[in-house]
Amino acid sequence: METNIEQNFITVYEENVQPLFRYCLAHISDREIAKDVVQDSFTKTWDYIAKGSEVKNLKAFLYKTLKNLIIDHYRSKKSSSLDALSEEENFDPPAYEEVSAEERLDAKGAFKLLEKLPPEYKDVIILRCVEDMSFKEIGQITGETENTVAVRYHRGLKKVKKLFNNDEQ
Repeated sequence: METNIEQNFITVYEENVQPLFRYCLAHISDREIAKDVVQDSFTKTWDYIAKGSEVKNLKAFLYKTLKNLIIDHYRSKKSSSLDALSEEENFDPPAYEEVSAEERLDAKGAFKLLEKLPPEYKDVIILRCVEDMSFKEIGQITGETENTVAVRYHRGLKKVKKLFNNDEQ
């Protein structure tokens, strides 16, 4: 019989595995590695909880754990850039539904632009636009104030617009 903690964790897993995967894939650009890293984040989180440690906001804790694992991934291996991957024929932007070729090209272009942003802007834009999180939720994940998150979001959008306009010319 499952305990309340186990059931809560299963519920959090089911609600967050796809958003965490998309977030991770936007940073790592390799589906299989992203799946492994996301799985590791859940495993590490479960191990932490199983040892009796308290987690007040499990969703924020999962994102922080995932972000640390992404950093560890880059420290341990040199990864291909998203630009190089997007030029390959088998590059598949993150999607969990069937999308048209035009939408797939738009997604490739969007991720190429995001790759050019500094990480602090990229993270906020992904969490806000792709995962539809509030500034408060993003602040809990990043450890920043809501105001700082909002400022980074708006500055990041300006940078994306500038990059987009430069790419169109």
